Amino acid sequence: MINSISIRATLLAAAITIITAPAAAQNRSYYVDYEGGSDSANGLTPATAWKHGPGDTAGAGAARNIVLKPGDRVLLKGGVRYRGTLHPRGAGTPDNPVVIDGSGWGPLRAIVDGSQPLTDIRRCKSAADCLGSPHWAKLWRGTLPAGTLWTDWLFVNDVAMQLGQYPDGLSRVEAEDPEKLLTVPLSQRVEILGGQIRHPLPPGLNAGQPVLGLWVRSNYLAFTDNVTVSTAGASFAGATWIHAAFDPYTDRDSRFTILNAPAMVSKPGRFAISAADGVAVFSLPPSAAALSSASAFSAAPRASVGAGRNGINTGRLSHAVVRGFSLANFAARPKNYASGIAIHGNPGSTGITIADNSLRAVTTMATRMGVMHFVRARDLKLVRNQMTNLPNSSGIMVDMSEGPVELACNQISDLGRTAIRFNNVLNGRIRGNRISGVFGIHGNGISLYNDNRAILVEGNVVTEAYRPLTMHGAGNSPYFQSGDYSVVVRNNVFLGSSTVNGAVATYSKIQNLSLVDNRIAAPRYAVKLSGAETGFHASGNQIVGAVAEPKGSTLFNPALNSSHAPDGNGALLVERWQTQQVPTEICS
Repeated sequence: MINSISIRATLLAAAITIITAPAAAQNRSYYVDYEGGSDSANGLTPATAWKHGPGDTAGAGAARNIVLKPGDRVLLKGGVRYRGTLHPRGAGTPDNPVVIDGSGWGPLRAIVDGSQPLTDIRRCKSAADCLGSPHWAKLWRGTLPAGTLWTDWLFVNDVAMQLGQYPDGLSRVEAEDPEKLLTVPLSQRVEILGGQIRHPLPPGLNAGQPVLGLWVRSNYLAFTDNVTVSTAGASFAGATWIHAAFDPYTDRDSRFTILNAPAMVSKPGRFAISAADGVAVFSLPPSAAALSSASAFSAAPRASVGAGRNGINTGRLSHAVVRGFSLANFAARPKNYASGIAIHGNPGSTGITIADNSLRAVTTMATRMGVMHFVRARDLKLVRNQMTNLPNSSGIMVDMSEGPVELACNQISDLGRTAIRFNNVLNGRIRGNRISGVFGIHGNGISLYNDNRAILVEGNVVTEAYRPLTMHGAGNSPYFQSGDYSVVVRNNVFLGSSTVNGAVATYSKIQNLSLVDNRIAAPRYAVKLSGAETGFHASGNQIVGAVAEPKGSTLFNPALNSSHAPDGNGALLVERWQTQQVPTEICS
């Protein structure tokens, strides 16, 4: 006979087990619609989407405070401009990461926009209506948001414009090439130290809010808007400076430029901002200018200025993927190094992948940070991102990171500073990236600065760069206490545009550097060595241009490499290398 008490006890125990057993993990999707959502909704369906994304300080409730778990997805509505900063918290796992997705809801990508719109955008009516510009008949004007700075930049139809600048011989994305600036002889240095530059200038540069850019010893332009401009020169006694300290060269002529000048808003894609007048004046970007000439300016363009905010910050996430976004219209603000960064990773995080995003129209002129900037990262992957139209800005920067760090198959073009930089990175790989159109005195394609160890640079194609590859050792100040010194540079194309700098150049002490099977060319110096390298090896490289190293140095063995003059066969090789594709085994 079965004991009924035993049966009841067994059934009760089973029921308790069912009730108290942990629920199966649920991977949830959270929806964000900046235009139509509400933070009071639950965010779990497109119809109940939040307005703000996780971690945005402008949000409220769960939209702001949610902690994401393994497998959770955050989906921003495609085609909608998100004007805020995503700074989510949470952690996935290597096999089940958190996903922040700009392409998972609707046919278009979500747009993370770092700007504030101008109002009252219209054609200029007169010179007086447009900050005294003599070109007013071809210009537009708009009313600035309150608190706008000249460094907030202007974006028209998602194109980063360029400041009206004298002289006007620089490209659309850079302002600081010393060879193209105005020269003041070394004999006037005492006057410069007293806040005075004597140099003839055209009339009209004093209108609006002119900005002085002065070349200083750190090889930068220091900027100040505390300047009075006249036809005799510029006066700036007691000025405050941004980006670099006031420290003119002692052993060479000084160079300077006047920026943000309404009188120089003459070419397509130029602008000037006057905070005192609350007005921006601008010409249309080149493509829009061509269309508008046929339509007689029938439609007002979309114009905005940067707000100083970041787009996406992964610094409170681990094991997460950020993908499928379009990020545009970001500008850095002075004295805030982290401002205006489109995708930021600070403080450090682990297991972050940034993939298949598009970044354009970003300037970090006020801080010189990267458009994508990561600090103290571990297991970081930046792959297949496209970046372009980055005036006076660097592309990807990775600082003080023990790695591993993988930068692969990104496309970076049309920028005014370094495209990719490692600064104190252990175990990093830069592979299969396509870089072109890198301008300015710091127009480096790839830079390895300070204590970089166990680094591989492979299969990259760098063209039209002021300096395609630069390397600077840590000297007597290593960042890492351990880790093998080695930098392997193999199977790359480095095509330089400078007549002074090397396409591949080293500065200070580099340990265990190998250059193998690269194609390297420049108008004058293909390779420029410091002579302080240890464990240096170069073989199988095809070189167009000269190899320069200190007198008496024999680091570079010509017999192990093939060299060509810049004309004849060398010119044919360079023409072929211009169209070189990244290796399919890396980016297939």
